[in-house]
Amino acid sequence: MANVSAQQGPQENKTTPNTATLGLRDQLWRSLLTADMNARYYGHLARRYQKRHLQLSIFVAVCSSSTVTSWIFLKQIDLLWQVLSVSSALTSIALPILNWTGKVETMSKLVGEYSNLLSCYESLWASQGTLDQKEIASQFGKLKQTEGKIRAEESKLPYDEALLEKCQGEVLQSRGLHTEVHSGKK
Repeated sequence: MANVSAQQGPQENKTTPNTATLGLRDQLWRSLLTADMNARYYGHLARRYQKRHLQLSIFVAVCSSSTVTSWIFLKQIDLLWQVLSVSSALTSIALPILNWTGKVETMSKLVGEYSNLLSCYESLWASQGTLDQKEIASQFGKLKQTEGKIRAEESKLPYDEALLEKCQGEVLQSRGLHTEVHSGKK
């Protein structure tokens, strides 16, 4: 199963045996589970940041309109329109700096890429009885190269270990595996 590091996003679990000591079948299975977890992780993360961006955008709109309303109708309450005006301005400045739209786009792209990679791993997993080991190894190698390119985009994104553990549990449960995650929690 995969784990997320603070610098690089989802990747192989540090407690996983070296891939050189694992057979091709085990490596394929672990890669399949990792792709599944990563697709779920970035899907959840994208929805979270999309919601935050929407909430802040609504806040700016409400503050802006409230500022104008309080300025016109409530001239005697100077502090109210000043606070609303400052809040709106600061939030408007913060939104582009936070770049949640860009992060959501990157996360959504990763969801698609990991979902496609998962589909390829599942197809390769299912074809083990019909392909020879050399062909499986060749296709697996190509998929690992693709995975490496995808990972390059992860380093700029937020990291949430609790969400990662939730996604690991979802993967295990969806595949009928044990529900204990790497931390020993159930």
